[in-house]
Amino acid sequence: IPQCLQYVLDQGVSTIVPGVRNLDEYQAALDFWQQPETARDYSGVLEHITTDVMGSCVYCNHCQPCTVGIDIGEVMRLFVLMTGGGTVDPFIQATYDALSAFASDCIACGDCEPRCPYQVPIIERMQSIAEIFGH
Repeated sequence: IPQCLQYVLDQGVSTIVPGVRNLDEYQAALDFWQQPETARDYSGVLEHITTDVMGSCVYCNHCQPCTVGIDIGEVMRLFVLMTGGGTVDPFIQATYDALSAFASDCIACGDCEPRCPYQVPIIERMQSIAEIFGH
């Protein structure tokens, strides 16, 4: 828990309400600030994650902000949900349609790609996503 909380705080979040499954996890969350810095160090975890998911979006939104306002992480998440089932899901399509900016709005400026720690080809994916969702 300390590593997760520290990661979120390092992203600029000022308030965290962690979910817990039992009293031990609740106490661990309360004890966060009493933990030594070494217990809050998440660098080893990120190295493992980065190796396993390189090229795949994990919806972390490090790529943000988008020049034209696309919520890249949410667009990618909906794309995975839509393509994972093999059929068009009307609920997922409606959720996508309710977004304020679509994959088709991507102007291929490239601002997002250098910020992605997982080297996702975001511009290429936006083109594919626009084809799947129709805009």
